[in-house]
Amino acid sequence: MPADTAHHCVDLSLHDTAMNLHDTAMNLQQNLRNMVSEKDYRDCWKEGEAPPFNSFFYILVDRLLKILPEKISDLNVSIQRSDEGRISVRGSFYTSTTHMKIWGQIIWLPKSRKFRGKLGTSEVKEVEEELKDNSSSFSLTDATDKDLNAYGAIVLLQPCKLASRFGFPPEADNFKVSGMYVFEGNCGSAFRLHDYEETTLYWDESKYPGYPSGMEFWSSNETYKFRVGGSHNCLSFLTWLKKELGYQEFA
Repeated sequence: MPADTAHHCVDLSLHDTAMNLHDTAMNLQQNLRNMVSEKDYRDCWKEGEAPPFNSFFYILVDRLLKILPEKISDLNVSIQRSDEGRISVRGSFYTSTTHMKIWGQIIWLPKSRKFRGKLGTSEVKEVEEELKDNSSSFSLTDATDKDLNAYGAIVLLQPCKLASRFGFPPEADNFKVSGMYVFEGNCGSAFRLHDYEETTLYWDESKYPGYPSGMEFWSSNETYKFRVGGSHNCLSFLTWLKKELGYQEFA
């Protein structure tokens, strides 16, 4: 950021009093109203009626308050449809020394009729280059602060092999994803691995018979598509994963 460039400062300083915390939320809300409109939100929904915009906006403000530093400038936030019920959040801002980007998703859970999601931040590099992963081994982790949306892949696997090697996965959104593993590489990378729209969590058994329950899915030796998302190029992780599961060839 050039030193002579003027930036509008958004003060999100958090203090101990409830009044100041309220002022902070109101300040952020006012700024976001000029960036994320109800029309933008409605455009993210193609099937059926969208949940109330105010419910989504409340979650968006809450998640941003949890990740934004005390003082920032040039805040920019936008949303776009990722899939039905999944809204990608992207944005950027400046601190006094660094240009940062915002990433993440907010997901609608129709069974519980509420939104959930997680946003994160990472530094914007002047030249975005493909991040190759030099990790030779990976281990399970409960959580990571890495951006798991930077790279993606689809891989064919048998769920029972994953459950046998790594244990049954933790629950995910209890809607389109029945279980998710998160791995960290020994050179700083991180990846998530999960199913997507494969079980009765998503498909109504009365209308779409034949889909497995979550337990049936993770015990199955049939081959399914799995989604991978990570902070780096996925090739090293997928090669390691296939070997760990006993596959002879990479696919």
